[in-house]
Amino acid sequence: MAVGDVLKADLKKGLNISGPSGGSNAPASRQVKCGHVSKNVTIVDQVSRSSCAVTSPGMAHGMTVTAATDGNCYWLPWGSWKAYYGRLGANCDYFLTANLTGCAFFVSGPATAPTVVHANCSAAEVVDYVDVRKRENGPVDVAASMKVYNDNLDAARLQYYGQVAGQMVEGNFIPSANLQMLLPSDYGAKISEGYAQPTSVFGKKNGANWEFFYNVGKSGGAQALTRMLYPRFEKL
Repeated sequence: MAVGDVLKADLKKGLNISGPSGGSNAPASRQVKCGHVSKNVTIVDQVSRSSCAVTSPGMAHGMTVTAATDGNCYWLPWGSWKAYYGRLGANCDYFLTANLTGCAFFVSGPATAPTVVHANCSAAEVVDYVDVRKRENGPVDVAASMKVYNDNLDAARLQYYGQVAGQMVEGNFIPSANLQMLLPSDYGAKISEGYAQPTSVFGKKNGANWEFFYNVGKSGGAQALTRMLYPRFEKL
């Protein structure tokens, strides 16, 4: 199966994407907040040209696409407390980045040469789990405790990613025009309905312009929702 047959706007199966790990080419460091704790984010310019292939076209729980080296797509890696970014050109027809499991993805600039960012906030490292009790000195309300914890995770990530995007714009790493951000609260909007994993982002050329989509799998990827991210953002 050709890659173009998988990376479609109406993809109904979960898309699992993998590829090479990121390096530390030309890093810059910026201190931002995550969960009221100051952390340094390392900003790395590293979009690479790769080959992408459908490695599991018939898997029961969705499709698997793998990026390798020196080929026909752009690949953007991820790293803990890092923001990998780069500008796309006209040399490739497809774009891939690693699956999102709490990370954020930004895209901005002109559709002919957009700038992309894969940013990570490992919020679980800095957000504490606190027991919520049904009454004073009573039993722990597990459901309420998890809701508070998840709300605090979302708040920490929102704070962090907003500051990362702002500092990358101020530092001229990315343009401010046409900025779209895909946050965990966006791709987790239907988690109560089972749409949670895998979550992936892919881009494809439409004539001279780039379009980006996000795909959120259900029940391990047997079903999925695919929505446009750029140039216009569509909610789940």
